Amino acid sequence: MTRKDLLAAMARFWLLVLIGCWFGLHSPVNRVVCGNELGCHDLAAKVTEVASELAPETAPVGDAGGKSMSRQSVNDWVVRRLPAPPEVASLGVVWLKSAAGEVYPAQVGTAWLSDQENTSAAARWVTWIAPRDAAGPWTIATVEAPQPPGQILEWVEAEALQKTTRAGDVGIELRLNQRPVVRLMADNYDDSSAEARDETYKVFHQVWMPSVEGPITKGAGGLFPHHRGLFVGWNRIGLTQDQVTAEVDTWHAKKAHQELVSEQVREAGPVYARQVLVVNWINETIQPPAPFIRETRELLIFPIGDQRLLQFSTRLESLAGEITLAGDPQHAGFQFRAAQHVADISKDQTYYLRPDGIDRPGSFRNWPDNQSHVNLPFHAMSFVVEGKRFTCTRLEHPDNPGEARFSERDYGRFGSYFEHRLLPQQPLQVQYQLRIVPDETDLKTLETWYQDFATPAPQQWGSAQEESFPLGVEQILRSIHPLSEEPVFRGEPQAWDEAIRERGWILHDEGQFKLWYTGYDGQRTSIKRVGLAISTDGLTWQRSSKAPLIPDQWVEDVMVTRHQGIYWMFAEGQNDIAHGFCSADGVTWKQLGALDIRQTDGQPIASGPRGTPTLFIDGNDWYLFYERRDAGIWLAKAQWDPDQSNTDESNSFQSETVDINQPRSLPLWQNVQDQPIIGLQDRDYDQSMIAVNQVVPVANGFVALFHSSSDHAAPRRWVCSAAFSRDLLHWVKLEQPLTNVEQNLSSGIMVASPLGWRFFTTHDQVRVFGLKEAIQ
Repeated sequence: MTRKDLLAAMARFWLLVLIGCWFGLHSPVNRVVCGNELGCHDLAAKVTEVASELAPETAPVGDAGGKSMSRQSVNDWVVRRLPAPPEVASLGVVWLKSAAGEVYPAQVGTAWLSDQENTSAAARWVTWIAPRDAAGPWTIATVEAPQPPGQILEWVEAEALQKTTRAGDVGIELRLNQRPVVRLMADNYDDSSAEARDETYKVFHQVWMPSVEGPITKGAGGLFPHHRGLFVGWNRIGLTQDQVTAEVDTWHAKKAHQELVSEQVREAGPVYARQVLVVNWINETIQPPAPFIRETRELLIFPIGDQRLLQFSTRLESLAGEITLAGDPQHAGFQFRAAQHVADISKDQTYYLRPDGIDRPGSFRNWPDNQSHVNLPFHAMSFVVEGKRFTCTRLEHPDNPGEARFSERDYGRFGSYFEHRLLPQQPLQVQYQLRIVPDETDLKTLETWYQDFATPAPQQWGSAQEESFPLGVEQILRSIHPLSEEPVFRGEPQAWDEAIRERGWILHDEGQFKLWYTGYDGQRTSIKRVGLAISTDGLTWQRSSKAPLIPDQWVEDVMVTRHQGIYWMFAEGQNDIAHGFCSADGVTWKQLGALDIRQTDGQPIASGPRGTPTLFIDGNDWYLFYERRDAGIWLAKAQWDPDQSNTDESNSFQSETVDINQPRSLPLWQNVQDQPIIGLQDRDYDQSMIAVNQVVPVANGFVALFHSSSDHAAPRRWVCSAAFSRDLLHWVKLEQPLTNVEQNLSSGIMVASPLGWRFFTTHDQVRVFGLKEAIQ
């Protein structure tokens, strides 16, 4: 199937889905309502128009019936998100147009659990599904408005569901084209008999696939009745509550059970459905039984053709002091249990896919018998239900705590657990994805899905007419030519800086070229330290000393600026956490600590890497460019105020003098926006990783020099390129990079000097290029 056919097929599918976009009007909880200008009425007409223009003969796909899209094509469709612009924040559905002019339906909804560290609860997000190679910047498309005739994707509370056998069939069900997709299983807890308790002690979800009648997951009863659908729990939970110390078990429901408190959110739309629950974990060792953990559980459901992508997030809050979550891989954590049919009939056809290969049917691994069965980024089980084969891939988010210990069984249960000390006021939050496909899949696909989940490609809003890169500036940049065929600086054999890596920084200062660089012994996990080398011409370099400048500090990806007599250095520390230093001479440095970066609402940014810090000073405005896992470039800002001391309230620096011994500290940085200002996948050469190295002012704007890669696995190859902006917020990249993949050059910066402008690349050797004229 061609890309054109695929878009047409998806468009026809969404036609059937979008005619039901009055979804929010029937939902009693957190309704999502379509607007008047870019809402549901517009979408039905636009889908028809797009489908007709692209391929009138193409049949609908997936649950819509008819001919399905090819499985390879389905695998390439991924979830994407952007904060909703003010003009669409109140709408339910909009259309998005890619840079190539392709149009996709998108759903406007509330923040997810995984967003809480990055946005306020009142924020609205635009979410859509598109092929992996569909690139932005994205724009809102306007369409005309016929009346939608009905509804397809919806949550149902049918009376029949409430009157059937307890945990066997009770719940709130999501349907697509009148067929079940998932069902919440949460009857009222009942301990009037052992049988009633067994059926009601756990909150879980059942999952359906289009090609079989019943669920592909297991409910109550059967082999190991405590295994049910999608569920979470620990079998050894230690706590002291009401002065009673106990070990309880929410896995088998021994001395404890789970109770649904409320359904906080219920959304459904053309792209996804969402359900958020509050679940109490009840301690039965005290009287009366009382909650000891409050869980907020979220399930996101994305139908993608005949596949199902499910995102499971949970936040656990202690209600009883310090709580220890422990257990074993067979009886703890987040797990998936396939239908009882697998245990009864088809378990000899079950096999597992792991990063190290595809195993044979009937074989399975468990920790601790297999000590290497830990911290798997992805993990998949292929199994058979009612004569149909399915493969369920389980993806672990890298921010989840470790060590994650894995378990597998041929009868269809698999998952992982970790041990954790849950403290008051320190909730535990984890997230996982499941991608369930009919038939089989391969390891390359699973690795790609993991990258989609772990490091989603940043997206970017754009205007209808994208700014072009100024031709005159591009011509100067493309005039770079090598001044030496060999590297001009490299690691020193058998020294502390036997190898050098990542960005070094070069200033022409006090009549000399000064290079601050990162040296280490060549082992990736070894400490990285900063050194200094000096040159009169930028070609021949001498180290300033045989020792690192700061012996006991991890310093890499260095940038240095001199401002009002003070040298400021910003660099990555261990674990890619940016930190800062100051110096009177550029040799002796005072450590100032990690950079404090806040969201637009003033809250700290999410934990994790914030690397390749790049400072640009414009008057009293200090701009900090930084990357997160090389997945995009963010921008934060601080104010220079020499008349005030630095406090969190004033967001300013200490008064400046050249006396480095005076107290001074780093500013409080605040994001200009909480999404990347420069993302990935805008060009062929930036498909996997990106980092800005330097920002240079030019006529009518600014140039950001960056390096990027399109390799998805190490060892990666890099190119150097540039982007242009008039306001430091909206950027357009060169269509082609300044260097090519075969050169494999990284971490490039420009240096002005009396000898002319130079372009240096600093990873993993320093090379030097000349420019025909000044970049400005």
